[in-house]
Amino acid sequence: MFVQTPQDLFWLVLAFCLVWFTFFVTWLMYYFIAMFRRSLKIVKRVEETVELIHDIVVKIKDKAGDAAAYLTILIKSSEQLKGLLDKYRQKKSGKKNKNK
Repeated sequence: MFVQTPQDLFWLVLAFCLVWFTFFVTWLMYYFIAMFRRSLKIVKRVEETVELIHDIVVKIKDKAGDAAAYLTILIKSSEQLKGLLDKYRQKKSGKKNKNK
């Protein structure tokens, strides 16, 4: 048989333990690599989301800047229109007062 001395038993048990230890380390490495891979996918998704949010904020900022430029033109135009209407009303009210 295989076991004739206590040293043979020792080497047989040691070999068996080494096989199980190798299996355990391999299994552990597989799960660590799988966790690392999943974490990389999550980081990539987060980066894509942050990039998308950044693009949206930049577009909103550009639109707001354009709107602000148009708003100043609109305000100046409305002030000029108000001035013209006031002059027109003054002329019209001046004519009515002269007719009376």
